[in-house]
Amino acid sequence: MDDMGRDYDEPDELEDLEEREWDWDFSEEECVEDLYDHFKREWEQTTFHFKEKRVKVNLNRSRVYGYHKYPDAFVHLITRESKMKQRREFDPPRACRLHWIKTILRHCEDPLIWYYEHTEGDGTRKQYYWYERRDYLVILKPLAPDLLLVTAFCVDKHEKGFHRKRHRQYRDGLKK
Repeated sequence: MDDMGRDYDEPDELEDLEEREWDWDFSEEECVEDLYDHFKREWEQTTFHFKEKRVKVNLNRSRVYGYHKYPDAFVHLITRESKMKQRREFDPPRACRLHWIKTILRHCEDPLIWYYEHTEGDGTRKQYYWYERRDYLVILKPLAPDLLLVTAFCVDKHEKGFHRKRHRQYRDGLKK
């Protein structure tokens, strides 16, 4: 047994997460279509419940150039805002982890998942589930009576301190 109460031969779904195999022989458009097929199966064609609430995704059509035929949530999960170009661009490392979202949420009680809440400037309180060891963050927002998947992304080295600080502030606030 390990310190999590698992038998050593029991598979650990979190530790076994891998980036999706990427076939660089395909065009970006073909890769996006393949990823969209996965998104449809996981988020459009099935219902996912987390902590007894349905997790919804924004299925409105995206306004991002080149991605108008896809739902906004999908585009947000596979693209990243380019600060220099001031537009969203396809982000393979982010896209390759699309299938990690539900696993991280299912294992939110695992000590490997760092949880914190933060109130945004507009008053919206969001929930952050950070698989810190693998630098991947899932963000949910309460949308009564459900939850909305806001986004999920790879945490860059320069962003780690920011999220560690928020996590620490949230954790320390709970101890008071």
